[in-house]
Amino acid sequence: MESLLVGSGPLGLLVLFLLLGLVTGIPAGMFGIGGGLVLVPVLVWLFALMGFDSEFLVQTAIGTSLGAIIPTAMLSARGHFLRGSVDGASVRRLLPPILIGAMLGAWLAIQIDGRALGRIFGVFEITIALWLLWSVRPPTRPEAGRPVWFAAGTGIGAVSALIGIAGGTLTTPFLLTQGLDIRRAI
Repeated sequence: MESLLVGSGPLGLLVLFLLLGLVTGIPAGMFGIGGGLVLVPVLVWLFALMGFDSEFLVQTAIGTSLGAIIPTAMLSARGHFLRGSVDGASVRRLLPPILIGAMLGAWLAIQIDGRALGRIFGVFEITIALWLLWSVRPPTRPEAGRPVWFAAGTGIGAVSALIGIAGGTLTTPFLLTQGLDIRRAI
């Protein structure tokens, strides 16, 4: 694989990254989760094969994942909006604290050693896998007050920026607990 990456030149890398985008982007757009959960470990592996500095390997993969997720998340959100599947009130309530949390998470990602950050990502990935395996459904409660929404949004933003995911993995279950239909939560 290493010789394929090194010997194929820019065109080979472009094809590889386009395939990676399809493999991660399609489920992320359909279900509102998953792109970064797949993208970050694959990028760590690819960047290691390409000879990137191991000290910053995880941070580079996370930053690259976030850079790729931003436009794809915007396009996916637009598609859901055009179908009437976006709950504007929820977006307005979550966006400010998510932005605050994202700044905090980005700052933390710079402070943490790459190996420790990789372990944090791994624990998160295993937790999500177990959650999906056991088909855990978040309990639906009456709508929470502003402090709960602020705490949830800040936490979602911080974790998302820290480990390089768009945040749907955390946002969708939270919105389900607030009584939103699955399509509007996604």
